[in-house]
Amino acid sequence: MKKFSYTIATFFYIGRFPFGPGTLASFISLPIFYLILKKILLYIILLTVIIIVGVLSSRSVAMESKDNDPSYVVIDEVAGMGVSLLFAPQNILYIAVAFILFRILDIFKLPFIKKVEHIGNGIGIMLDDILSGAITLIIMVIVHRFGIV
Repeated sequence: MKKFSYTIATFFYIGRFPFGPGTLASFISLPIFYLILKKILLYIILLTVIIIVGVLSSRSVAMESKDNDPSYVVIDEVAGMGVSLLFAPQNILYIAVAFILFRILDIFKLPFIKKVEHIGNGIGIMLDDILSGAITLIIMVIVHRFGIV
């Protein structure tokens, strides 16, 4: 079970990449989400599974490593990216802007988001990225609504 949790938490070992593993995991997840954007039920099911399995696997890895939020755990970035693109149009410019905005919000966390990192049991690991993804989603929906992207 530990190896399975580690594999999922590191998003198939992408978390061990030496430079920007969170950004790389977010980027690599883009085609997965892009391919199912129009299949909203499948999208929501996949995102829900990623979040649930992400909480469980990141909790296991965090407990094993005795680190509350190991930097190599990147399944949270995948989940956050998925939330960012929820209901997105199949528009490459929109997706690129959402990716950049999500990474900025994830790296430079808003104060209230930074506070949730301290929640234990894998929830805090996942929740800060999910919240950054939700803020990205809201901004992108507004931007798209006004025809900016």
